[in-house]
Amino acid sequence: MKRIFLGAMLAGLAMLQVTLPVHAEDEAAAKPGVVKPDAAQTAQWKKQIAEWRRWFLAEKLDPERSPDLAREKIAALDDAAAVPALIAALKTEKNPRFRLVLVEPLISLGGKDAVAFLVKLSVEDENPTLREKVCAGLADQPELPGHLDDYIAYLKVPKLAGNAAEALLGTKLIRTDSIGQQQQPDPKLAGALINALNAYEDKVMPYRIAHDTGFLPHVTANPGVGVAGGFQSRGYEDRLVKVKVPVPNEKVLKTLQEYTGQDYQYSESAWKEWLSDGN
Repeated sequence: MKRIFLGAMLAGLAMLQVTLPVHAEDEAAAKPGVVKPDAAQTAQWKKQIAEWRRWFLAEKLDPERSPDLAREKIAALDDAAAVPALIAALKTEKNPRFRLVLVEPLISLGGKDAVAFLVKLSVEDENPTLREKVCAGLADQPELPGHLDDYIAYLKVPKLAGNAAEALLGTKLIRTDSIGQQQQPDPKLAGALINALNAYEDKVMPYRIAHDTGFLPHVTANPGVGVAGGFQSRGYEDRLVKVKVPVPNEKVLKTLQEYTGQDYQYSESAWKEWLSDGN
């Protein structure tokens, strides 16, 4: 009887062990069709990309190591193990022409990590040409809709709000092809766009305070007559004051107009009233 009980208990423990969750590092390998990135392959791709960079930036043209050949090699990358190497290169690369070359295979390879980094580039990169190229490449990525909250977070950063609004249109994350039949706007997205319409900057401005110094006696010109009357004297004092000045964001307004089909210009109160009416 004890042997039967012990056997049943061991069988239960075995089943429990089978149902334990897979560790995060083994999760990719556990999924069918998903290959875990190989660190050695990634390191090799970093080395290869560095070599192609030397070809691309070489001043002396060599048919076997030319900028055009480097561009072709990079564009033809079809190994997912190259994605971490491409991301690492873009994080440090300063040459704007080579950066444009590096984003091409990142777009074509796609995937979770590539798309997440491309979303970051679509807003934060300083080169508008690269941002435009990245946005066009993101438009067909199936993972893109999952990054809407990332763009909403960017809208809350004044210096990046314009780029974020522009990217929402460029990636076609906001569809405007049938604005007349468009469904009600997402309140969270519309609200973030409304709040980003104006950035408020502190500005120091001069102003003058006028104040009454009181009643002053007025002495006549005739000796012996004494005080004949008086007058009110006004004084002035110049000061500096810090005020918040609204700075309209044209890119945000354009996106909001195309997204909603409405136009209340930069009046946040008018936009919020419209949104609260159930639109």
